[in-house]
Amino acid sequence: MISREESSPKINNLEAYILDQAVEDIVIRPDHFFYFKNSTWSESHSLNRDEGLSMKILRLSEEAAQINLGMTQPCADSVIRLGTDLEFRSHVVVAPMSQQVFEITLRRIRKKCSFRIEDFFFNSRDAELLKEKFLKSESILVAGATGCGKSSLISALLQLLPENERVLILEDTPELPLPNGISTKLVARTNHYKLRLGAEWNLEQIVVEALRMRPSRIVLGECRSGEAKAVYQAQQTGHRGVLTSIHAGSATEALQRFYELAGFDDNTNKHQVWDCVVFMENHAPNGRKVKQLLTELKCLPS
Repeated sequence: MISREESSPKINNLEAYILDQAVEDIVIRPDHFFYFKNSTWSESHSLNRDEGLSMKILRLSEEAAQINLGMTQPCADSVIRLGTDLEFRSHVVVAPMSQQVFEITLRRIRKKCSFRIEDFFFNSRDAELLKEKFLKSESILVAGATGCGKSSLISALLQLLPENERVLILEDTPELPLPNGISTKLVARTNHYKLRLGAEWNLEQIVVEALRMRPSRIVLGECRSGEAKAVYQAQQTGHRGVLTSIHAGSATEALQRFYELAGFDDNTNKHQVWDCVVFMENHAPNGRKVKQLLTELKCLPS
């Protein structure tokens, strides 16, 4: 759709920002767009000359999600390809759910991880400690807010794995890169608003499927619902090296939220299934960094 030869930078050219690998996210509205680059959001001035491209992205997103956007189907999640090696996770909302006629949020999907573990730490000692725990197949929970670097850190960790270690990556939107040829990915087909026709399967169900595929490790892109219970049960039955992310405001809150999602309350007996919790924040202008590395987890938080 977009050729590399068209990548000369033009200040308000949407194509240039799509081609720019340093741009991580783009938000497109009918008359202008925003882009996230170098840990900062910036705004373009006009989308007039890119109106055809924005409408094409809207239609591609609609087709990929197998949804006809409108009053009864006002949102869509999908993965779209805009050119060679240019894949994006697309989220679209239209009126009346959106106050805009439409708003498209694109997040770049990288085929190869361009980060090192050291890039996320303020000191090399903690970076080496996390590497050591990961390579020893300890279970790691990565926490933080949206856009803090959770998926990027997980991608960097996966690059450390040898060729003979089989990883099952489980996601609702394919984003994480496969670390080697023996590994594979299962993708959920959700239907949150009952907008889609046809079969559906959620992350909780594909966790169970993954256990039957002899994984060395299970990597869950994001834990936010009933899949937490399936992950807990998998760890309880001897599956080590589980790696997932969760939205939380601190390392301790991440543990509490995981057990709540798994169906436990404060008075329920439960086992500690995590060996390490990593809490991340976006420290502009330094970028996304690990703020807290919690490794002493023998006792559950009160």
